[in-house]
Amino acid sequence: MIFIVIIFFIAIITAFGVLAFRAWELRTGQTEVEIAESPVQQLSLRQIEKIMLYLLKHFIQGLVLVVVKYWFTTTTKISVWLKEKWPKVNAIFKKKPQSTIPQKPSFVTKAVLESKSKIRRLKQKIREEHAVESEN
Repeated sequence: MIFIVIIFFIAIITAFGVLAFRAWELRTGQTEVEIAESPVQQLSLRQIEKIMLYLLKHFIQGLVLVVVKYWFTTTTKISVWLKEKWPKVNAIFKKKPQSTIPQKPSFVTKAVLESKSKIRRLKQKIREEHAVESEN
């Protein structure tokens, strides 16, 4: 869900950048503003494609906003409803408080920690060897 929100913000920022660049071009006079002689222009296939992509972009952004809004609203209402109506079900989904008694690390945890320390020592050894070679 966060990924969709990030994509949405990137799309908004990109659209703002494109509009700002076009406004800067028009302000500085780098492009000529074409004034149409007739109110109805002949639309090329490329212009129709651009218009459709523009409309599709706004439709998708609106759809994403609606989905995100209703997703958060629904999850919030369901969590409140579960707390009120079914406290036993809510207790299942709650995080259990961690005990303050430290547990003995498992075999896999020990192996991972040993591997990390060996890798650190190996990196340090390689750095020292290369430092000695570069000084000579």
